[in-house]
Amino acid sequence: MREDRDFRKIILVKLWKKYYKRKLRYGGQEIKRRIMLKVFEVYRDYEKNNCDMQLKIQVNEAAEELLEQGYITVDRLEYSSDITKIYLNQEQISEFESHMQKCYGITARDYLAGEIEGLIAKYHNRGSLTAFYCRKLKDETLATILEIDLVKEQEILAMLDFLQSNRKQLYVREASMQVYGTSKHFEKNRYESVCSILREVTQQMVKDNEKNDQILQQFYVTNTEQDISLKGDWIIEFPNYILEVKHFAGGISFSSKELTKIKRIVVNTEHIMTIENKTAFYRFDKTDYAGMYLGGYANRYQLQFLKQVYADNGNVHYWHFGDIDAGGFLIHQHLCNAAQIMFELYAMGVRELRNPAYQKCLASLTENDIQRLQGLRGVQPYSEVVEEMLKRKVKLEQEIICWMISDE
Repeated sequence: MREDRDFRKIILVKLWKKYYKRKLRYGGQEIKRRIMLKVFEVYRDYEKNNCDMQLKIQVNEAAEELLEQGYITVDRLEYSSDITKIYLNQEQISEFESHMQKCYGITARDYLAGEIEGLIAKYHNRGSLTAFYCRKLKDETLATILEIDLVKEQEILAMLDFLQSNRKQLYVREASMQVYGTSKHFEKNRYESVCSILREVTQQMVKDNEKNDQILQQFYVTNTEQDISLKGDWIIEFPNYILEVKHFAGGISFSSKELTKIKRIVVNTEHIMTIENKTAFYRFDKTDYAGMYLGGYANRYQLQFLKQVYADNGNVHYWHFGDIDAGGFLIHQHLCNAAQIMFELYAMGVRELRNPAYQKCLASLTENDIQRLQGLRGVQPYSEVVEEMLKRKVKLEQEIICWMISDE
């Protein structure tokens, strides 16, 4: 014998889920579009000629009861009692929520928490990026869960999941196609959020003259072609020609696509220096140094180039010249670890901070600066200069140093 179905509950629960999915999607804002069920979502065969009439009658009776209670409105076929669509009466949403909790033990928070927990369960073991963001979701958003944009969180996790496993060089719009199926969605909707999360995960804060999206390069995604910028007495040997950088007074840049074609790199100086900022790179002109513009944290192409430089020039001394601030030290630390080359610090010490010529250019530390410097206390080779900075609460950009020590 067939059991009667509780169509009253079926209607309410389906409307309730649609309402809160949309509430999640729009971050808890007022929902202006009507929340609607088509009648076949309640009983699949309702509109068919061979439907079970008893079940159809039960659907009609359940709808009539809910209509009388003010929870729904309905559309019907013309000149018929047959229902076509059922709408949630959002003017009665408070009464509706109370009814759902009282009769079925369902609350908005329970449902939304379940959706977020499902998202966390799906992604938290997929890799380090998604694990980090899932922890943030769990720790920070459950407290304000009614304000969560679920679609946004799903899309951010999908992109992080893609980036943590991607090993193919892509442009931004190609990555967007891979993840979202459309070329512009990433840039228009999730770009800055994802870049900021990547910065937070890797603890690589944005430096002066650096764009936030440069972090994507470490995950094989770029907006434009990446260049290697050099200055000084470099000789780059390609299969069919030799590039002598010394003939270009202001240095040269070439596409990272050329890296795989390089046969050998010769440095005809005793020193190689990576230079953090573009102005300092342009200004730096010491003839016994071969310079390379870094622009912040070294990307994979710069690291690839430097590893070949090291393999071909083992007796050269390696230096890094950057800002005397937490970011400058962290860039140096990342460079040494990622390239597996010990770069010495150039003009980034206590001597420069105490130099009378630079005193007017000293800047005050921010609270964020202090916090980041605290993490470098006792870490070599930064320990002495970090203590000086914290004691005096100052930092110094490299441009003034480079200008003062220039040979010109």
